[in-house]
Amino acid sequence: MFIYKFICRLYSIITYSIENNFLKRVKASSNKLEIEGLEKLKLKNNNLKLGESKQEIKANNYHYRTIYSDIEIFKFLEKLFDENLRNKIKNLTGFNYSIDYFGAYKNFPIISTQRNKGFYANHYHFDKPYSKNLLKVFIPLDTINKDDGPLEIINKKESDLIKKRKINLTSAKKFYFTGDSQDILLCKANLCFHKAGIPKDGKYTNLLMLQLNPSLNWKISKD
Repeated sequence: MFIYKFICRLYSIITYSIENNFLKRVKASSNKLEIEGLEKLKLKNNNLKLGESKQEIKANNYHYRTIYSDIEIFKFLEKLFDENLRNKIKNLTGFNYSIDYFGAYKNFPIISTQRNKGFYANHYHFDKPYSKNLLKVFIPLDTINKDDGPLEIINKKESDLIKKRKINLTSAKKFYFTGDSQDILLCKANLCFHKAGIPKDGKYTNLLMLQLNPSLNWKISKD
């Protein structure tokens, strides 16, 4: 475990340095995203919808993955990352990005006797190994309120204090990503403790997650 953590940290430092020196396009304008590691935006595109899903795959009793065709995914991403959003993210971070991962999923209530197990990232964690410039983007596919098991995030500053054992997870201030399909969350998931919330009985979370990595130009990965 120590060796794995060391390799992850080394990879993060090296990629972060390379990206800052060779891929940064403008000076980042968002102190909030830099300091807190997360920022919620409102989309201006009111006609943004994914097409019909091809199928849902049952990963376990509490987690389903929604599968869309390549055509639907590319059409959606091209509409989502219009010139306005691309420029907004570029100005906030200083980077253009490659959209490298698309995941849509539904999370359902976990019975109390099994909540000590990990069914859908329902325990606090950091993502790794990634650069500090990695962005994860979350968008609700249905309206998500506090009962629907919203994503829970502890900001970068308090996450650092937890790592230094100056505060604990229980006392840390938590951000809950609630909203509808016009809301979008940018998160530096390898710098902020986060987890999937557990919905209350009869509720579920329907969420889209994208992974963005710094790139010379904006693009959608064909892989």
